[in-house]
Amino acid sequence: MSFVAWLKAHYDEKGPIRWLAFLLELIAAVMLMVLMLITCVDVVGRYVFNKLAGFN
Repeated sequence: MSFVAWLKAHYDEKGPIRWLAFLLELIAAVMLMVLMLITCVDVVGRYVFNKLAGFN
């Protein structure tokens, strides 16, 4: 199945609105992934820096 066929099967919008809906959902998904990665790096970084600094 091609990408265009998949897009038509999963989005009911017509014309360029279909592509806009897909693009906005893609941006939202990427931003959520970035936020999750930043949170993971923050948590691991705090743990590592605390161990290196001798606080725990």
